[in-house]
Amino acid sequence: MKWFHNMKVILKLTLSCTFITLAAVIVLGIVSYFSASQSLHQRINESLKNRAVDCSSAVEKEIAVMKAQLEGVALRPAVQSMLWDNQKPDLKSGMERYGYLNIGVADKNGNIRFVDERTDNISDKEYFQKALKGEFVISELIDDEVTGESVYTFSTPLVTESGIQGAVVAVIDNSVFSNMIKSIKEAKTGYAFILNSPGVVTGHPNHELVLTRNSVFNDIKQDARLQQLYDMQVKIIRGETGVGEYFYNGASKYMSYAPVSDTGLFLAISAPKDEMFKSVYDLARRIIIIGTASVLATAFVSYLLSLFFITKRVKKLEKAAELIADGDLNIDVKDEARDEIGNLARSFIKMTDNLNEIITIINNASEEVSSGSKQVSDSSMALSQGAAEQASSIEELTASLEEILSQTNQNAQNAESANEIADNAKLNADKGNSQMTQMLGAMDEINSSSSNISKIIKVIDDIAFQTNILALNAAVEAARAGQYGKGFAVVAEEVRNLAARSANAAKETTALIENSIKKVEDGTKIANDTAAALEEIVKDASKVAELVKDIATASGEQAAGISQINQGIMQVSQVVQTNSATSEEAAAASEELAGQADMLKEQVRRFKIKKSADLGFKDTNKSDTVSKAEPQEKSSDSKEKKKIKLKDNEFANF
Repeated sequence: MKWFHNMKVILKLTLSCTFITLAAVIVLGIVSYFSASQSLHQRINESLKNRAVDCSSAVEKEIAVMKAQLEGVALRPAVQSMLWDNQKPDLKSGMERYGYLNIGVADKNGNIRFVDERTDNISDKEYFQKALKGEFVISELIDDEVTGESVYTFSTPLVTESGIQGAVVAVIDNSVFSNMIKSIKEAKTGYAFILNSPGVVTGHPNHELVLTRNSVFNDIKQDARLQQLYDMQVKIIRGETGVGEYFYNGASKYMSYAPVSDTGLFLAISAPKDEMFKSVYDLARRIIIIGTASVLATAFVSYLLSLFFITKRVKKLEKAAELIADGDLNIDVKDEARDEIGNLARSFIKMTDNLNEIITIINNASEEVSSGSKQVSDSSMALSQGAAEQASSIEELTASLEEILSQTNQNAQNAESANEIADNAKLNADKGNSQMTQMLGAMDEINSSSSNISKIIKVIDDIAFQTNILALNAAVEAARAGQYGKGFAVVAEEVRNLAARSANAAKETTALIENSIKKVEDGTKIANDTAAALEEIVKDASKVAELVKDIATASGEQAAGISQINQGIMQVSQVVQTNSATSEEAAAASEELAGQADMLKEQVRRFKIKKSADLGFKDTNKSDTVSKAEPQEKSSDSKEKKKIKLKDNEFANF
């Protein structure tokens, strides 16, 4: 059925209506034909049966007349006198009057004398023997010894007061029975025929069949295809009355049959079934003609109705769908009808309006995402630059601490000359204390900067969350749009993936910053300890004269403490470098997000949408709805960014 699915709607409807009409015509035609056939078959059976009975009665009457005529000749006194001279005139008069070929009188011994003076002995003839028993007998077809022609004999007993004295025998022309049934017609080519008890044809429209004197059973038995005809012939000579069908010479025929009473003859009427069913066949032809005309009319009308009421309107919707598929949403499909196609047209209009609204919202959201991602990228770049400057400052601080470590070792070695350089040691201690104070300030600024970075990452995370929500909304609207929203679903999925990646990067950055904050706190603790040690150094320096013996020990402890400070500073340096790398990654992710937002805008620009006034809403309201909670965050982000830049600059000047 693939070919039917690929067929045009107009052809589908036309073929469907045509097929339904054709099926209805065929069913009605078959029912009508078989109903008419069955009814006609019953009428034909009754009619042929009655016809056979009537015709047999007519033949019986004719034979009865001939019997009465011959009996009348036999009852004449001259004939009953049994004197030939008296008999001959009456016999000749009866022969001429009744059209006999010949007539004669036979005595009890079977000696017969005919009007033409021909004599013979018929004592061995069956018809004579039955006549002596008082029966009227019709013989089989026999050959006349004088003329050589085939003739029938009618025999009737010659009854006198003394009883049966012989028989009167009349010679009848061989066409007598054929003439009796010659006028019997059934349909155009139907005919009647007469059989005797042995099954020999004694009367037939084709008189040649009578002259052959062959039994029809002999021919029928030799052909197995004529079994039905043979069965009917058996019923005929049994004296049954009925109707049957048989197949002969390539045609189906009906045969009705009935006995001719008191004659030993049987009449049958044969009629071609085609002629008998001519009215049914005419009905079938009329059904075919009317059915064909109905099918053609149905096909034509259904084609026109489909063309004007379905196909043109569907093509209009098809063209609108192609425009939508090409991204052109500025369409207007008008159909005032209240049927399914009209509802579909109104659904098209509603769908395009919704798509216009969705695309407008996505466009505004993509612009907001692009703007926000650019701001995040700028902040990340600034943060990365500040982190690099912090790393440089820490390297300088490390170098200074190494120098302090070298000087402290030198002090330990020169403990014996502490009095000479006590003032220098005090100055160096004061200087170290000052530097440690600055270092503590720098650590506080690092801690503050890390907090600011956490806020920026939170902003990135919020933007990713909002982008994810917008992507989900776009995916939902694309799903509502069905097949035409597949392109929107792909774009929404890409935006959602980018939002997820941004959120993951923000989480990773947050984890790193929290780790950095922890290590900065450790460094701050170490720096506080160092500051306390330096304060002790200052106090010891003021008492250096009194504590010269303890300088060596204090110097060794100082060297160990400075070594620990150096290690802490190195750790801080690594954290700052890690923050710098993370900031660069965040900047790269922000740039990628900005690129994806630009790509989303390019995809949205492929659609041609209606004007805002046509849809009954304002684009600015949609954009305000999407980002109405953002201005304060942006302004706060800008302030935080300025603070970060300021602190980074201050720290870089350290």
